[in-house]
Amino acid sequence: MGLIVEDAPRKARHGLLSLLVLGIVILGATRLAVADDVPLFVLAGQSNAVGYASDANELPPALSTPVADVSFWYEIGPIQGIGNPAQRVRSTALEPLLFQSDPDFQTFGPFVDGFGPEILLGRDLLQLEGRPIALVKFALNGSNLAVDWDPTRPDKLYAQMLATIDAASDAIRARGDTPVPAGFFWMQGESDALDEVRANAYEANLAALVMRVRTDLGVADLPVVIGRLHEGIGFPFLGKVRDAQASVGASDDEVAVLSTDDFELYDDDLHFSAGGQQSLGRRMATRWVRLAFEMTPVAGPIAQGLLGLALVLVYPIAVGRRRRRARDETGIPR
Repeated sequence: MGLIVEDAPRKARHGLLSLLVLGIVILGATRLAVADDVPLFVLAGQSNAVGYASDANELPPALSTPVADVSFWYEIGPIQGIGNPAQRVRSTALEPLLFQSDPDFQTFGPFVDGFGPEILLGRDLLQLEGRPIALVKFALNGSNLAVDWDPTRPDKLYAQMLATIDAASDAIRARGDTPVPAGFFWMQGESDALDEVRANAYEANLAALVMRVRTDLGVADLPVVIGRLHEGIGFPFLGKVRDAQASVGASDDEVAVLSTDDFELYDDDLHFSAGGQQSLGRRMATRWVRLAFEMTPVAGPIAQGLLGLALVLVYPIAVGRRRRRARDETGIPR
C-alpha cells in the first residue's frame, strides 16, 4: 500500500502537467491561427478626442517617440474642417503612433504639436493585446452628434470616418495582414450640450451611432467605450447629455461609460490638458479590457494548483463568457 500511496501523487502530477502542456499547446495554436490578424481600434468624436489644447512638448520622452507596433491612421482638424476637409490634417499611409502637427489650422489651439487620448490608449492596447495593432483616429473640433455625425447622411462625418477606416484597412491588407475591428472609443457631446433640442435627442442619437458602428464594422458585440463629459464644463444642457451617456451605457452590456470628472482641464475649463488627455487614454484602455477580456467560466470555480493554471489557459477560450460589469447608481462601470 505504501508504494501505491507514494505513486498516486506522482501520477496526479504527471496528469496535471500533461493538462498544463495541453493547455499551452492549445493556447499557442490559437494565437498562431490569428498571427496575421491585426486588431483595429477606432477613436472618434470632437475636440477632446482630437486633443485640442494639449501640448506635445509636455509629453515625457517615453511618450514622445514613435511606436512602430501601433499602425496609426488619422484625420483631424479645427471646427472649420467640419465642412471643409481641406483644412484638416491627415495621414496618407499607416504610420507609427506619434503626436500630430498642424502649423496652419489651429487644430490644437495655441499649440502646433498636439495629441489626444491615443497617445496612451494605443500603447496600452498594444500591451493588452500582446501583438501589433492598428488605431484609426477621426475627430473634428466643435462637431455635434445630432447633425455633423448623423450616420444616415452620406455627406457628413460618420460616412467620412468609415471611408478613413476603409483606407486604413486596405493598407493593412496590402501588407498581407487582416484587420479585425476590436473596439470603438467615443469622446464627444460638448457641442450638443449647448442646444436643448440636440441635448434632448442625444441618448437616441448615441444609441443609433453605436448600433451603426457595429453594423458597418461587422461586429455585433463590438466593445464601445464612451467618455462621459466632465462635470466642470459650464454648458447649459450638460446634465442632459451626461445623463444620456450614462443611460446608453446602462442599457448595453458591451458599452462602458467612463468618468472624466477627475481629469485635469486646460485653462478654458472645457478641454483636457496634456495630463488630462493621458488620463483619458489610460482609462479608455482600462474600460475596454473589462469589456473584451474579463471572462469567467460558465460552471464552477477553477481548481487550484497546476490544474487551475491549465484551466486558466484553456477554459476561457473554450467556454468563457463576458462578465456583466458592476455599475454604480449612475450606470457607469467602475
